[in-house]
Amino acid sequence: RGVRLLTLESSYERKTVKMPVKKNPACAVLLMLLVLLTLLPALRIPAAEGEPRETKTLNGSFFSFDKSHSWSYEFSDDYFFLPSDEYSHPFARASLGLALSAFRHKNPGGEYREDQDDYLVAFLQDAGFEEIDTHTYDSEPTTDSIALGIGQKKVDDVTVTVLAVCGENYGPEWASNLTVGDNLRSDGFADAARKVEDELDAYLKKHPVQGDSKMWITGYSRGGAVANIVAADCTDSGRFQDIYAYTFAAPRTTREPGNYPNIFNIIRKNDPVPKIPAADWGYQRYGVDMLLSSPDTDADSNEIMARTAENYQKLYGSEMVVNPEFDYHLRVLFDYLLYLLPDSAAYTRLLQPLLIDLVAGSERTDSSLEVLQSALQNFTAESKEQEAELTELQDYLETLINYHVLQGTTNDLPPHLWDQTLGLQNFFVEHFAFRYLSAMYASDDPEELFSRNTAFIRLVIYGDADAEIYDGDMLIRAVSPDETEDAAGAKIYAVTYPRVVCSGKKTAISLSADRSYTVKVKSRSPIPQILAYSGNLYSGDTFRAKTDPAYLCAMRHGGTVRIVTSTDGKVIDPAKSDHILVSNTLGRSYSPTVAIAIEENKIPHLTVNGVLTFLMYMLLFLLVQAIASIYISFRRKKKETERNTAVTTVWHAVNVFLFTFCELSMWYFVPTIPLLKGIFMILVLLVLLVYAWKLYRKINRPEAFRKFLIYAAALAVFGLLNACFAGKISAVKAVILVLIYIAFLLAAFLLFRKRRSEDEARS
Repeated sequence: RGVRLLTLESSYERKTVKMPVKKNPACAVLLMLLVLLTLLPALRIPAAEGEPRETKTLNGSFFSFDKSHSWSYEFSDDYFFLPSDEYSHPFARASLGLALSAFRHKNPGGEYREDQDDYLVAFLQDAGFEEIDTHTYDSEPTTDSIALGIGQKKVDDVTVTVLAVCGENYGPEWASNLTVGDNLRSDGFADAARKVEDELDAYLKKHPVQGDSKMWITGYSRGGAVANIVAADCTDSGRFQDIYAYTFAAPRTTREPGNYPNIFNIIRKNDPVPKIPAADWGYQRYGVDMLLSSPDTDADSNEIMARTAENYQKLYGSEMVVNPEFDYHLRVLFDYLLYLLPDSAAYTRLLQPLLIDLVAGSERTDSSLEVLQSALQNFTAESKEQEAELTELQDYLETLINYHVLQGTTNDLPPHLWDQTLGLQNFFVEHFAFRYLSAMYASDDPEELFSRNTAFIRLVIYGDADAEIYDGDMLIRAVSPDETEDAAGAKIYAVTYPRVVCSGKKTAISLSADRSYTVKVKSRSPIPQILAYSGNLYSGDTFRAKTDPAYLCAMRHGGTVRIVTSTDGKVIDPAKSDHILVSNTLGRSYSPTVAIAIEENKIPHLTVNGVLTFLMYMLLFLLVQAIASIYISFRRKKKETERNTAVTTVWHAVNVFLFTFCELSMWYFVPTIPLLKGIFMILVLLVLLVYAWKLYRKINRPEAFRKFLIYAAALAVFGLLNACFAGKISAVKAVILVLIYIAFLLAAFLLFRKRRSEDEARS
């Protein structure tokens, strides 16, 4: 009786079907089921709500540090029907596998292969992509090149276009990374993104998409920054129904980050590369930053870090280097650079051309500290203030390089603190692809892996004391400066929270700034001591540290002091902490040097001006000594008196003591400036030669000849010791030098007595 209109709708099409319907309800239901079964394929119900699509295991490979490495990733076409603005951990893992496979492939010797894209092509083919085009992999990279791969696949009626950007083994492309400019986007990454978008446009013209279209974009490091920009531009274009973008270790790209909830940037908090260009210059990334847990900022990171270390051992074949001192040194170094270059315009004008010229003309681009050191040697300061900042930065940078490499101070460190095969690359281990891959597989739960807090304090305690760290009433760690393990058997420098570094009488503790902790310090010195404590507050949003004054406490053996950390933007809560005095010596305006001074940094830091002042005092001492020697000789001749043995001995002893003190001071305070050490060595040798020459003039006397031989031997041994101990700060050297000088004095004194006895006998 009559006709009823039945309309079925899906998100993809609308169909109107006319059919006779009887009043019999059973018949109507049956017809309805028949229609639904007929149209079910057209409805394309997401796999999450129906039968899941096949999950594949992809064996992805990538080339890094002259070796090929492999890892297994799960992949499913279901990923392309997830909401693009919701983070998917399995999809992120697969994206990382694709980003790593996009690395250029070299031979073990370091030369580029003809098939640099073979790992990328293999990964895409295994994932079911076809029509694969790769660009720039067939030639060696240049300062303006960018390598990428594009492919397509059909999933039901949807065409998925994939784009992966190369992020490692790209040599001279470092010059583009260092090109910042003063625009809304970092110039180097923006230029590379334009090239990638041109290739994408050409590809889509060659392989036009019919119907619905989606896109998958990924990249690592430089490739991540380029992918970040391309993903934002493709989102704005509206040409794709969904864009799934996952970047890893990406530097900052833009000053107008906008709102792009479909772009996920996975970052390690201590990775130095994503910190540039500086947030202080206004740069951010498009999309959502996903920050991996860190033992600096997250109290619940211990289990995650332990699993990360296990994965790293399995993947890389050695212990994972975790040295918080490297992170601290890089923060100070970046702080100096920001102090010298307060905005991107200053960087672009003053430092950028020097860095680019160095990278473009060098076959080695992996030693960033040495490249920066070379650039700063040609840097032209524009004011006296900037010149002073430049001097301090050069000193600190040279200190890092020489202290950790030339002096060999890291040779005795265990493998979890220093990888002997990496050299200065140890400073950048947080950026390694192995670290990201190991961390992403440390947990299947993103809630465990990621956190938002980036602020932490570095509390520094200077004194001979043990420490206990409490979270409320719960003891979370006990620290003794002369131990390498804590009560739980964990390595002091290792991945456990809180990070602790012990160096002599200095203990540095990193604690999250989002809660308050109590540190109970107990003196173990047998005599009363003055214990000092202070620290710096760090944040992921700036290179600038916030400093506290130094608090001082008088402590007896076994006495305790309570230190309470603050949550209101300071390091210490003075109202709840014990102290008798607040030091005003560091009350001047902030600078990186002030931060170092508060740390009482174990790497001695003395500016060039300070060294020249030190040398001036030494020369003044030599002048006074020469005047005194002339005066004493003149007075002795005038009065026709002989030398007094006691006075002569004391005079030599004072000279030896002062020269030994100056020598050791110079080696301690200036461990990194060979030229200055050489100047001082020449001064000491000249003094010894003067003594030898004075005796040589009396060569006709046997006693004088023997004495001359002693001086010459002392001179030779001194030069030999300086050669043997070059580059090292060693207590052994100090002891040997002092013993040699004492032996020299004793021999001279005995010869003098013997000569005097013979003269008396002849008289």
